[in-house]
Amino acid sequence: MSSSTIRSDSEEQKIFKCHSKAATKQPFSLLIIGNTNWSSKLEYAMVDYHENNHSHKIQVMKANSIKSILSTSPNIYTDLVIILLDVRKNDCLVELELNLLSLEPALLCGRTILVNPRCDINHKDMGITYENIDVLKRKYDLIIIHGNVDDYLSRMFLARRIMVFAYKVNYNGIPNVLELPVLKK
Repeated sequence: MSSSTIRSDSEEQKIFKCHSKAATKQPFSLLIIGNTNWSSKLEYAMVDYHENNHSHKIQVMKANSIKSILSTSPNIYTDLVIILLDVRKNDCLVELELNLLSLEPALLCGRTILVNPRCDINHKDMGITYENIDVLKRKYDLIIIHGNVDDYLSRMFLARRIMVFAYKVNYNGIPNVLELPVLKK
């Protein structure tokens, strides 16, 4: 075994855990991972859609990566993780997979979606292909939603699609994860 494959407990990768909602007493919450400018535009559109259609509050958190949110807020709760793909970058899928590997498996079971916020980009300007995205999407069994965050109407439609999915997951779909006590032998 080489020295590069030996890792101590302190070097182990941190995992974003799916804490139970009842334990954290948090409002309906979303975590957007990706480009700050796109995250902000999408956040405002989702909050606007939610406030126009529901009376209860939501919480939207943003970060550039799962690792960055783990370093600042390791015990936060989220109902849905939204990962924005920057299809212009050649290493987009590497970043995506690093983020996915930093999520607890419970969050990958219907509580994580991919969003292509720039579906208007020409194929020649893309750093990756849609076939590459599709392979990773199938590998992790994820949903991908395409839209254009730079266009107001497209952004509002994208926000609506994300929020409708989030409501279904939270209220009618996958139940919140329950933390069960560990039995001692």
